[in-house]
Amino acid sequence: MKVADSQNSSEAIAGFLLAVKNCYLDKIPGAKDTDFLPQEITSRYNITITVPLQSPQAVSPG
Repeated sequence: MKVADSQNSSEAIAGFLLAVKNCYLDKIPGAKDTDFLPQEITSRYNITITVPLQSPQAVSPG
């Protein structure tokens, strides 16, 4: 992240890190916005995303 901080194209880097954050939250079981990686990305690049809560879906037998 130190290299990313020193680059001039902050918009492209922020976009990439947003993708990293989204992937982390989506692919890591039990991942939360309060984990280190999402918090670090959010604090360094002022990126906020909301993960929509999924409502339980009824499953019909058979």
